Amino acid sequence: MTRKPAAAYRPLNALLRLLAGIPFNLSPSKSKRNKESEMFKVQHAKILRMEQEQMLEDAIVVKIIQHI
Repeated sequence: MTRKPAAAYRPLNALLRLLAGIPFNLSPSKSKRNKESEMFKVQHAKILRMEQEQMLEDAIVVKIIQHI
């Protein structure tokens, strides 16, 4: 099961806050957006690094097999 992006729940959260009488802001704060963006960049960098490591391991295995 895949998770829905947080944005999918914003309208529901806004409605629930309105019904509960809690003040709300429909758009996330700039600092929150920056934090989410930074977290995405870090995760993306980790994924790229893992892919590069896997490609290097695969290349080493191929070289070993070629020499056998």
